[in-house]
Amino acid sequence: SVSGSSGDQVTIPVSVTDGSIAGYQTQVTFDPAVIEVQSVNGVDFDDPVVSIDNTNGVVEMSQSQAREETDPLVANITASIVGSSGATSEVAVDKSATVVNNITANLDVAAANGTVTVGSQSSNDLSAFDTDSSGQIERGEAVQVIIAYNTGGSVGGQNVDRGTAVQAVIAYN
Repeated sequence: SVSGSSGDQVTIPVSVTDGSIAGYQTQVTFDPAVIEVQSVNGVDFDDPVVSIDNTNGVVEMSQSQAREETDPLVANITASIVGSSGATSEVAVDKSATVVNNITANLDVAAANGTVTVGSQSSNDLSAFDTDSSGQIERGEAVQVIIAYNTGGSVGGQNVDRGTAVQAVIAYN
């Protein structure tokens, strides 16, 4: 499940767990009043063959290859949030339209759906910290900064693992 604010882009992962697969075909449904799918890109598989229908809230995708991948992240769906604050969209795998196979046979399918939730504030909107409503962050107002570290390293003398988010509050004097 992912969240963001209206206008944000989010990434919705599509993965297969508990098995090795060589191919898949699936249909994913969503609420087009909440998200609009922009693209679908392969991760552990090549880019899938894709059909995106933002009017009816349906993405169909398929891909196959000659070798098996174990527990793959098959694709990432990139979507723009178009809904209002508080809206949610289930992102559901249609089991009846889904086939997953290894090199020799089709496999049993179980689906776990996700959600996209629309928040009230864009991640780069600092208006909440403009305590005097002047339209600017000024001396005496605090700014909260969240930095996602992708490569790891040291922050303030502390080791930070790859992918760890660091939150700091900077107070202006």
